Amino acid sequence: MHSNNTCLREHLAVGRPESAVRKACNTHVLSLTSLRLLLRHWYQNWRTRRQLSQLDNHLLKDIGVSIGEAQHEAGKPFWRD
Repeated sequence: MHSNNTCLREHLAVGRPESAVRKACNTHVLSLTSLRLLLRHWYQNWRTRRQLSQLDNHLLKDIGVSIGEAQHEAGKPFWRD
């Protein structure tokens, strides 16, 4: 398994654009820290969307969110931003 730095060096050595190289290398190597942050972000999405779906019309109005906007956001899967 290559480290992220090794991956970057190998791809840059053959002349690929840096943005494409970073994207390719990041898909191959996912550190435990990155995974932990991703899981935390997904959990936060799930939790806040669930809470949003439980708010009544009065509370939605207080925070400036329409019923349609709340339903749209609450209906998104946790992995989508």
